[in-house]
Amino acid sequence: SVGNQPYQAVDTLLTPQINNLTTTDQGLNTADEPVSYYIRAIDSCGNAAMPADTHRTIHLRATSQNAYNQLEWTTYKGWQNYEYELQRKVIGSNSWKGLKTFSQLQQQFRDSNVNCQVTYRYRIRATDLNTNRISFSNTDTAQSYEVTPPKAPVIIRASVTSTGTNNG
Repeated sequence: SVGNQPYQAVDTLLTPQINNLTTTDQGLNTADEPVSYYIRAIDSCGNAAMPADTHRTIHLRATSQNAYNQLEWTTYKGWQNYEYELQRKVIGSNSWKGLKTFSQLQQQFRDSNVNCQVTYRYRIRATDLNTNRISFSNTDTAQSYEVTPPKAPVIIRASVTSTGTNNG
């Protein structure tokens, strides 16, 4: 399900054995919409099991603001006991740095520890506290700006020297 729309079949995985199955869902734009998945097993006679638990990815949106980046996200759906870690890196850097760890109830953060005109990439890592399984959000970028001019200094004393007509 993309953007909480009705579910559509993505793939049929045929296997006569019990093991881990993997499929890839390409062409998604997770920057614009959250994506949810569930799995349904069908036996060789066509009997369908009840759907598996639904898992919804975290949808993160970063917005540039005056001297900060505003981050908002949807919650992860699937595990019962998890926490979020908001991570950031500077564009061009290879390492993600943890900014803050949140409970599963918080869904926004103001990153004021930024330098204007520097582009930051953000993501959220959800960790199941019972199994240590992880799920990452989409990544999004933001570059804060400065529109508030600095305060003009108060001039207490000034002296003026008269200059010549040729040198200013």
